[in-house]
Amino acid sequence: MILQSATENCVHGKSPSDEKITLTVSGSSGVERVLSAVSNENGEYEIIIPPYPPSFESYTLTFSCGGEKIVFSDVLFGELYHISGQSNMELPIFRTIDPLDPKIPKGSRFIREFRVPVVCCFGKDEEYDDFQGGEWKYALGNDILNMSAAGYYFSEKLSEKLDVPIGLVNTSAGGSPVEARMPYGMLMELGGYEEFLARCTVQGYEKNTAEADRAKYAKWCAELEKKDSVSGNIFTSPPEFTKCRIPFYFRDDPMLSNFCGRIWFRKNFVISDDMDISGAVLVLGAMIDADEAFVNGRAVGSTGYMYPPRIYPVPEGVLRRGENTLHIRLEVRQGRGGFVEGKNYCLKLGDKLIDLSGEWEYAVAARGEYISPDVFFQGLPLSMYGLLTAPAFGIKFKGLIWYQGESNDSAPERYYELFKAFVNMYRERCGYEIPVIFTQLCNFDDPVRCVVPLSWAQVREQQLKCLDIPETAMAVTIDIGESNNLHPINKRDVGRRLALCAERLIYKDNLVPEDIFPLSAELIEDGRILLSFTDTKAVRMVNDPPKHFELITLEGEILRPSARLTDNGLELRYKSENAPVLLRYAWENDPVKPDLFINTGLPVTPFRLPVIQKTLWKEYFIGSGIFVREYYPLHQDNKCAVILSHGYNQNLESTSDIAAALAERGFRAYAFDFCGGGFGSKSIGSGIDMSVSTEISDLEVVIDYIKNNVFPEKLFLYGESQGGFVSALTGAKRKDISGLVLLYPAFCIPDQWLGRNPSKMTKPFEFMGFTISKKYYDGVPRYDVFEKLGEYTAPVLIMHGTSDSVVNVGYAKKAVKALKNAELILYEGEDHGFSEKARKKEINDISEFLNKIILL
Repeated sequence: MILQSATENCVHGKSPSDEKITLTVSGSSGVERVLSAVSNENGEYEIIIPPYPPSFESYTLTFSCGGEKIVFSDVLFGELYHISGQSNMELPIFRTIDPLDPKIPKGSRFIREFRVPVVCCFGKDEEYDDFQGGEWKYALGNDILNMSAAGYYFSEKLSEKLDVPIGLVNTSAGGSPVEARMPYGMLMELGGYEEFLARCTVQGYEKNTAEADRAKYAKWCAELEKKDSVSGNIFTSPPEFTKCRIPFYFRDDPMLSNFCGRIWFRKNFVISDDMDISGAVLVLGAMIDADEAFVNGRAVGSTGYMYPPRIYPVPEGVLRRGENTLHIRLEVRQGRGGFVEGKNYCLKLGDKLIDLSGEWEYAVAARGEYISPDVFFQGLPLSMYGLLTAPAFGIKFKGLIWYQGESNDSAPERYYELFKAFVNMYRERCGYEIPVIFTQLCNFDDPVRCVVPLSWAQVREQQLKCLDIPETAMAVTIDIGESNNLHPINKRDVGRRLALCAERLIYKDNLVPEDIFPLSAELIEDGRILLSFTDTKAVRMVNDPPKHFELITLEGEILRPSARLTDNGLELRYKSENAPVLLRYAWENDPVKPDLFINTGLPVTPFRLPVIQKTLWKEYFIGSGIFVREYYPLHQDNKCAVILSHGYNQNLESTSDIAAALAERGFRAYAFDFCGGGFGSKSIGSGIDMSVSTEISDLEVVIDYIKNNVFPEKLFLYGESQGGFVSALTGAKRKDISGLVLLYPAFCIPDQWLGRNPSKMTKPFEFMGFTISKKYYDGVPRYDVFEKLGEYTAPVLIMHGTSDSVVNVGYAKKAVKALKNAELILYEGEDHGFSEKARKKEINDISEFLNKIILL
């Protein structure tokens, strides 16, 4: 066992009620401390171990109660980390050893891991104070082979740096999304899980579902058995075989495309007399789905699912010099069978290899129907919370090390929201701001094509956003994945990069260089874009020409620019009459051999950036005296316009920063003053004549002017507070608005005003620092505004602060449910009127939202 040094450690447990429990802490010099507690009426007790410095000295903890003793020996005080995530954190060292060049780390008794068994839990309010299984293991002998590879190499690097014991509590679980580690109440609050939670929290859900899956598979196998007249005599009376070449995917063979069922493969190979046949190992790449391998009719190995590498030691006496025969029986369940390309298929005989790729033969044993995959319980929301996450809250850790994200690729746009909610929940429950270090997804090209194109790129972008969460760091691994392997074997570099993050974030080592991030992409003249970084001089480009830069135009044209490093940044040159609106780098699931590295040898994160331009502006009056300020890009606009509506008692200056930023990104942006809309308005009109109704009319005048004079291909409305309310109602009224962007829209206005007594409004009166009249009351909509919103079908982005003291965030959530195509971004802790930091994020969120619509 390893406990966190230099802090108090809480020990809790159960005993008979009202019993005294004594904890004796003994070191090399004998008894050092005697601590005690008395259990409460429920038999619960808690003992606080005072801080101990990090040391290689071994301690013994002896618990005594009522004549019984429990002894924990060889306890060290060092650095204790919680490591978690999914299979790439769970992956043990033995899975990362190359059978053709096996290298096993030397290990250390001062690196230890407590691996928690993966058990699901779907109880609505079920959570445990303690892990229900597991034991501490040294990083030595056979035990090191079963340790988390990423966790071990993280510990090895950190141990070299700090010279202290390193302990790991490993709660990783393959295939688990981030929401698997969230409690029921949080999932309900986040939304989108209600239907599933209603099903999974019914008693017996997991048992009944698993039984149904087993019955389904048993029936499928029985049907195959009825049809299979080949397998029983495959070695003695083989059927006619058809030639093929391995590796290959069934989708590439018209005879096997979409095949489900059982199929045999056969290959003859020769072992020469000079080869040593003892200690032989079959290396058979990876297969889809399940396989059994036979050499000369003897079973040598099997694997039940697609991911693990097939490494099968051949028992003594099976091989012979001369001709041998290898059979593989492959079971394909979902019509995506095959032998993964780019893998080794060979027989290892000492230092010699016999290549087993190339010409093979196959014979179909039985064709079956597609069988739906079994329910994968640990891949479901809530499943990993009660037993694998909640018990960690009572343990003092130095930090949380996280490798996860692959299983969130079906809804990548939510990852930032979910991960931030998870981190905040974890910190609240454990009672301190635990540092969180996470791994950005590496490169991967799914061989069975189940992963949605660009979904991993989107998850990486969301993970990059997660650096906004305080006390976090991210290890970039875009260069060390494997295109054909969900579980790449290079976990040494993963672990060491995570350790570098810890050295910088937790141990404040100034000698560890800061990560380098992109800052901006500016169109400096037609055909030239300057990409700048936080430290341009530290960036180097390894591919010439670059392979992974893309410039996207409004027309959807994808340009591949040339690039060269200058003192000011990376200069990208392109040839097109259309101005790019977006720059993408390594924006694909599998960007093999990335272009950009830091001079330390670490890769630059993949990214997307809007291409910004220098802008101009002009002012004029339209209609019956509405004052407009138009912002437009200097070089080329993207033929799209945005009209910006300010809030109550404001003027266009309150939206001018957003308008200017949009113009930098290629939009024509029109900020204007509502007539009588607020202090400092340059439009004609008085506040005593202003209402929601008059502002809708003003906005329609601006819309019609722009449509009749500028002819934009797409027209968007942006509104803040009351301006957001007005923009939403105007959009619902008209059919010519391409999208809405609403900042804390004041959907509360009807509730706030329709209950007032109009008889008390005979004279102008002051409201929120501005003089209005009964006309404002008269202009409040009498219809159900949320029902009206349901008529609007184009995309809507709503941004709202969670601490808004003027418009409760509940109104935004209600609007999102009413709208047909709406997205809500919550800004943690922000009030009505965003901070400067939030305003910058808002600009990026708006730009991303609008570009997504345009490029569709």
